[in-house]
Amino acid sequence: MKNTVLIVEDSRVFALSVESAIREGSDFDVITAFNYMEAVELVNQHRDEIFIAVTDLNLPDADDAAAAKLMGQENIPCIAFTGNFSSKLRDTVLNLGVADYVLKKGVQDIDYVVRMIQRLSINRETQLLVVDDARSSREILKALLEQQCYQVTAVRSGQAALDLLEQGEKFRIILVDLVMDEMDGFELLSELRRRYNVAQMSVIGVSGKASSEQIAKFMKYGGNDFLLKPFQQEQVACRVNANAQLLDQFDRLGELNEQKNELLGMAAHDIRGPLGVVLSAGSMLEREVKTEHGKMLVDLACEAAEEMESLLNGLLDMSAIESASISINLEKINLTSLLEKVVQDVQLIAQDKGQKLDLDTPVQAIWVNADEVRIKEVVQNLISNAIKYSPLDSKILVCLSNNNKKVRIEVIDEGGGVPKEEQHLLFKAFSKISTQPTAGERSTGLGLSICKKIIDLHQGEIHYRPNCQIGSIFGVVLPFSDKV
Repeated sequence: MKNTVLIVEDSRVFALSVESAIREGSDFDVITAFNYMEAVELVNQHRDEIFIAVTDLNLPDADDAAAAKLMGQENIPCIAFTGNFSSKLRDTVLNLGVADYVLKKGVQDIDYVVRMIQRLSINRETQLLVVDDARSSREILKALLEQQCYQVTAVRSGQAALDLLEQGEKFRIILVDLVMDEMDGFELLSELRRRYNVAQMSVIGVSGKASSEQIAKFMKYGGNDFLLKPFQQEQVACRVNANAQLLDQFDRLGELNEQKNELLGMAAHDIRGPLGVVLSAGSMLEREVKTEHGKMLVDLACEAAEEMESLLNGLLDMSAIESASISINLEKINLTSLLEKVVQDVQLIAQDKGQKLDLDTPVQAIWVNADEVRIKEVVQNLISNAIKYSPLDSKILVCLSNNNKKVRIEVIDEGGGVPKEEQHLLFKAFSKISTQPTAGERSTGLGLSICKKIIDLHQGEIHYRPNCQIGSIFGVVLPFSDKV
């Protein structure tokens, strides 16, 4: 790939400052011409290596933006330097087809040039899609985006855009006209958001007659930005580049999260070995210690070690889910039977607190397409929480229902409920709420966050709402499947 930046600037001090900043801020090669003739010579020598040129508009041996015109003739992207600014000069510069123009004022402008070069370099690998049924608009927008070094495809309909995506094209940003035949911009946006979230793709609306209400509606549908016709080059460049920059940041955060999960998994595995020794030693000490005080200390140590082991298991589970290193094994499962088994397994725990645990299911079995192990984990967690946070001698009801489209599991308890101001914390990792277990049970703050990630993998929903009488209702919604 071309990796050379050409600087054309008659001020040696300024040229060297720009060259130094580019070398420090990137790994580009830099060559410099101090007049027009040197620029022509360097272009002839390095035509196949030059990625972009940064040129002064007026040189000692050529004025009237000759260097910028040369770059246009050679199809070399160009950033123009100018010492002064006026509306007339702006029009002249933009008509040259430059990628951008920068005032020669100070260090901040040199920094801007470096950032712009880096952005344009990344843009070379970035695919954009323009969707507009007006040929002239498509061509104008495509040309403006290509000036920013993007790889641009243009189509005339929403269906054509979806067809390209189905064929495996990886578009980073899609620019969508609101008013099109057959499928308008709102319909296309809804379909795009069904497939891609805001961290995967930016969708920018385009229109020449959009009202403020329509623009607001587009943003509510999941749009990232909006451009009005007739297009202004600076607006197109700034808005599209800003969206591309945001997507790059999402990618970087994803990479950092993966690194965090790797380190977390390594640390948890390293700790598990010595922790196992502690648990084994504690178990043996229980048989050796004879005094009541000694037994109490051993029990305390074993309890703390078991809690640490539970926390480690939760961390490993969370890390695996976040890094997408686990996959769910979808199969037809009898959810009715699964709930009966889970309720039976935890009955003794409920009975120890004098609680009555009941299961309410339809007469006919309900089947879902799910991972049996993972769904069982979710149900166990919800019922265990209900037992943990419900008072002695209370009632807990597990309900299963379906409406031929969705299956709903609800765990209803008579506990203290969750304060309204804390409900947003329920499904976040390590979040603790003021509601306390009723028999001194411990909590890691990971269970519900893991449940949510498991249900998300199943394309389902998990939620909380207060019990209208007293307590809490935790619900899980899954897609319904007929038995096969």
